[in-house]
Amino acid sequence: MQSQVMAPSCEGAFWDRRYVAEGAIWGEGPSATAAVACRHLAAGARVLDVGFGYGRDLVFLARRGCRVAGVELSQEGRRMAEERLHREGLWAEALLGGPFEDASVPGMPFDALLSHRVAHLLVTPESVARFARRAGAALRSGGLLCVGVRNRRDLDPGAMTPVGNGVFEYRDRPGHRIRYWDDESFGGAFGDDFTMLLLTEAVEEECRARPAPCHLTVMVARKATG
Repeated sequence: MQSQVMAPSCEGAFWDRRYVAEGAIWGEGPSATAAVACRHLAAGARVLDVGFGYGRDLVFLARRGCRVAGVELSQEGRRMAEERLHREGLWAEALLGGPFEDASVPGMPFDALLSHRVAHLLVTPESVARFARRAGAALRSGGLLCVGVRNRRDLDPGAMTPVGNGVFEYRDRPGHRIRYWDDESFGGAFGDDFTMLLLTEAVEEECRARPAPCHLTVMVARKATG
């Protein structure tokens, strides 16, 4: 397994602190995105997990015969993921650090790319466009893109202030911004290079320490062929 270590970012350090304090923040089961994605993946598919956290989806997919690799900002998350895979007798092709847009991912293109609760942190049009371009470059022709993000049902107008098109900032946490996606957002970000196969809503706990419902939309799309 290839591992890449980079200097910690502010966002990576934030997640380092949370993983140290809370451990498996969302439990050991798969994310809503992975649960949907696995219904569309062929046996033996190579899957790139962007923002794999502490590795719960890597383990879930590897158990099902997928060949997995991932990119994650948190050094503590990568340590936890490596430990999880080892404990289960599973293996990843590569677990890389740093931003997805900058990571040198070996073995591209992949059959599928999975990203759970990452894209709603992309709060500028430029960052969304970079993510979409990079996702397209990481996938083979006809490959699957599976993205899970917070939707507008999860928005609490009393706690947040609008700061842009679909982007809101927490009043008690200045600087912490979220993009709430809708069907139009998905089409605008991915419609040029992908064909939408599925948009479905899902609900999971915000985290084990705060078991309030988190409302998500999971998209499955296929990269254009040719």
